[in-house]
Amino acid sequence: MKDRTGLGFAALLALGVGAAAPSIVFPGVVGTLAETGRYGASSAASIVAGEMAGMMVAAALVAWFGARVAFRRVAALGVAAFILLDLVSAALPALPLLLTLRVLAGVGEGAAIAAMAAMAAALASAERYFAVSVACNLAIGALLLQVFPASTAYGTGGIFVLLALVAAPSLLLLRALPRTVADGASAPPPLRLSRGVAFACIGTLLFFAAISAVWSMVTLAATRAGLAFAESSQVLALATVAGIATGLFVSWLGTRIARRIALLLGTALLALVMATFALGVTASEFLPVTLALMVSYVFTLPFYFGTIAALDRSGRVMAFAIALQFAGLAAGPALAASLLDSGLSLVFWFACALCVAAGASAVLAQDSRQTVLALPHSGKSPSFIDE
Repeated sequence: MKDRTGLGFAALLALGVGAAAPSIVFPGVVGTLAETGRYGASSAASIVAGEMAGMMVAAALVAWFGARVAFRRVAALGVAAFILLDLVSAALPALPLLLTLRVLAGVGEGAAIAAMAAMAAALASAERYFAVSVACNLAIGALLLQVFPASTAYGTGGIFVLLALVAAPSLLLLRALPRTVADGASAPPPLRLSRGVAFACIGTLLFFAAISAVWSMVTLAATRAGLAFAESSQVLALATVAGIATGLFVSWLGTRIARRIALLLGTALLALVMATFALGVTASEFLPVTLALMVSYVFTLPFYFGTIAALDRSGRVMAFAIALQFAGLAAGPALAASLLDSGLSLVFWFACALCVAAGASAVLAQDSRQTVLALPHSGKSPSFIDE
């Protein structure tokens, strides 16, 4: 990375927060849109699902074509596009048009997030950046969810204006975004594939599928424990605070702990928490178990991305990992819903198995001294490089 100044780090954070905000506060977006009466709950959910799909597709495209275009340029185009589309969406047009606008906004957001992750992959301590990023995203998400209800006093479309305002700092800091080594190269670097990269990508997909499956069912676990919705919401708010604190702790921890050890510790705690949910929690146990879930999730996540960054500094694999993140976040709730008829416990046991498999894949990915397949852009035959 050519520019490692504090302003460049802040620009990356602003980019990540602004582009990821819609995917973090989507429950509030669905609820607010449904309250308008213009869109049913299913239509509102479809709007958000379309936006998520756009994010996933765009991230995959950035991973494939990103080396041909500077990541800073991809980020600039993405940010400008989704801010403009947020402001147009605030008019709350008819359902087909709003759905189209949000899918296109998702494309811009996904491109910006993938470009951000690619640039962050070249940082000296990628774990530190992603830990701070998670803490900032949780803080902004919690704030937006609190502000959303009040914003409806100025029109329901105000939620999209708020999302545009959250992204505005990233637009102002675009010139401060750090340049990657590939940005100044005469030819784009080859995509380097290895067994370690494959394990890291599989682990990322399984990790987010497990996490999203559990979070989608946490409120049901609270209901089963006898807690009212208001009580479980308070617990989730406290869990968010715990997640912010954990992210800041991991940003300090950084390289002070071996990545392999951190992954083993985080996976073990996550599996234990999921198994506890599967066995059933009481009303008094729900708070500490949910806090442990958030803490272990936020603790572990930066080391997954740190693993990928260590395996590929070009940023292309990291951009692909963002697409896998969205795929996992989408697959988790769908898998959970399909298993729910067989019992809530089965959902948590399944998520626990996914979590263990994800952790095992990430640990296996730590061995990067292996044959690498370098795929050039020129159409020449692939070359093998022994690392």
